[in-house]
Amino acid sequence: MAVQVLLVSIFIKSINFKKILFLVLSVINTFFFVFVLTSWSRWEYLGYCCLVCILFLMAISRAGASEAVLLSLLIVVIPVGQNFIAKRTSSMDGLSKRVVNPNLYRKNLYIIGIDGMVSRLALQKIYESSDSVAYEWLENNNFKLYDINSAGDQTLTTYGALLTGNKNLHPRAVRPYFNGSWESEFYSMMRGAGYKIQFFYESDYFGTDAGMIDSFQPKSNTLSICSFIDKRWGFYFCDWVDAFGVKFVGDTGPGEKVVFYKNNAKIHGNEKWISINHMWFPGHTVGNYDGSNPKDFEVYREYYLKAQNPLKSMFEELVAFIKKRDPDPVIVFMGDHGAYALRSNKDFILKGHQENEMAELKRLDARSALLAIYPKNFCENNINANDTSNLFLRFADCLEGY
Repeated sequence: MAVQVLLVSIFIKSINFKKILFLVLSVINTFFFVFVLTSWSRWEYLGYCCLVCILFLMAISRAGASEAVLLSLLIVVIPVGQNFIAKRTSSMDGLSKRVVNPNLYRKNLYIIGIDGMVSRLALQKIYESSDSVAYEWLENNNFKLYDINSAGDQTLTTYGALLTGNKNLHPRAVRPYFNGSWESEFYSMMRGAGYKIQFFYESDYFGTDAGMIDSFQPKSNTLSICSFIDKRWGFYFCDWVDAFGVKFVGDTGPGEKVVFYKNNAKIHGNEKWISINHMWFPGHTVGNYDGSNPKDFEVYREYYLKAQNPLKSMFEELVAFIKKRDPDPVIVFMGDHGAYALRSNKDFILKGHQENEMAELKRLDARSALLAIYPKNFCENNINANDTSNLFLRFADCLEGY
C-alpha cells in the first residue's frame, strides 16, 4: 500500500487531469479489478476503493486522460501482482485431498492459542523463574508440555503457517486462510473426516469470509478505521490509538475471554467440531516498550510473572467447561510466539548475561513458546518441537483412529 501511495503522489505532482469521463472509467476499472482479482477482506476492498477515489479527486484538476488511465493501471497492477505472487508461492503444491474414513475420527479437537505464552526455558532464562504455577497445573492434570519454536514471529504468520503447513507462507496470503476463503490441506482433511470448523477470537482481528469455515465469531460489524486497514501493518497503530501509547498491553485477568469462549465454543454430542481460538493473554509487549530500558523490562517482567496465577485460573475454568460437555476431548493450549520482553531498537546486554548469550536469548524471546496437549499420550510421537509449521496437520493425522 505504501508503494501505491508513493507512486500516486509522484503522479499527482506531475500530471494534469481534465477529462472527467476517463476519471470515472478509471475508478470503475480499479474498483472492478480490486474486487475480482484480489483476496482482500470486504473492509479492505472498501477502504482501498475509497482511497483510490480520494486520490483521483485530489488529482482531478492537474492531469489529462492518458495519465488518468496510467494512474489507474498502476494502482490496480501492484495489488493484483502482489496477490498473484502470494497465491502462486503460498499454495500447497499438490494439495493432498487425502481420502479419509469419517468413522475413524471420533474426538473433538479444541485448540486454544495463548498469546505470548513462552516456553519453560524462556521463562527461566529471561524471566528468572524456575517454573509457572499455570504450567505446573497443566502437568498435574494430564497435559504433556513441550518447549517449541513457534511457526511464525507474530500471531498472523504463526496461524498462517499452522493452517497451511507452510512455514514460508507469503505475507499477503495469511488473511485469506484465516478468513476461510482459500482452501488448505488442514481444512480439506478435517471436513473430509466429517468435522465442522470453528475459528474465533474475542475481537474482529482476524475477520471472516466464511468459505471453508463453518462458524466464525465475532463477525466484523464495526466501521472504525481499524476495521478497514490491513492488520499486518496497522495492528500496532490501532493498539496505540486504543491504549494511548501505553508501554505494553496487559490485562488484569482473562475473565471476559473465558466468558467469550463459553458463549461461542461449539460442543455438541451429535456433531464433530474442530474449534480454533486465540486469547490475548498474557499478551506480548507492544508500542513504545524498550527492553533495553531496565525499568521497562522489570515492569513487564513483574507483570508477566504475576499473570501466571490468572493464567492458571483460566486453564482450570476452560478445561472444566470443556470436560463437562465433552467427556473425551483432545485439548491443546499453544503459545503463538514469544512475549518480546527484549524488544528494542538498541543493542544491549541483559543484566546477568554475557554478550555472546544475547543472540540465543533474543531467539527465545521471539520464537520460543509452550505447547500443552491433553491427554498426554495424544500425538506424542508426532511432535517436532523445532519445526511446528505442520502441527495442525499432525493433529489431524493423530485423530485418525484415536
